[in-house]
Amino acid sequence: MNPATVPPDPFGESVFFHASTDHDPGPRNWLPDSRVASVLLVGCLYFAFAVASILLSRPSGSMAMLWYANALGVALLQSRPDKDWGPLLAAMALGSLAAGQAVGDPVLLTLICIPAHTVEILLGGLLLRRCCVPAQCVSQAAALLKSLLLGGALPALFGALI
Repeated sequence: MNPATVPPDPFGESVFFHASTDHDPGPRNWLPDSRVASVLLVGCLYFAFAVASILLSRPSGSMAMLWYANALGVALLQSRPDKDWGPLLAAMALGSLAAGQAVGDPVLLTLICIPAHTVEILLGGLLLRRCCVPAQCVSQAAALLKSLLLGGALPALFGALI
């Protein structure tokens, strides 16, 4: 399917192109309305997912191949307005640092990984916010593939380069 053969979207958007600048991130009621409470909750959730990622990879003795916390981070950014992203990213960085310390990883190793995680989350969030319509991402195969590539694969590639 190419852009010329895509059936019209009921919302007036193409599956392949979404250039809305006034994006409404959708329902936000599952995170607290208070910015401080949201930041604390996100930091704790990121910590829990980071610890789980580390412990699941620990038997192999290597770095975590799947960092579930970054997927959570991208999803959380999609649920919040752009102005909240800075504090949320900072909370995720602190959650990552705390997770590394909780499982006994060297501080330097944890500090080296934090910029890569932050870039992955930020890039995934920006690409999804700019190029994907959330309702279509779960209802159309092409939109789902696009969201997986833009929100997961491409940011992971850039994060690996750091």
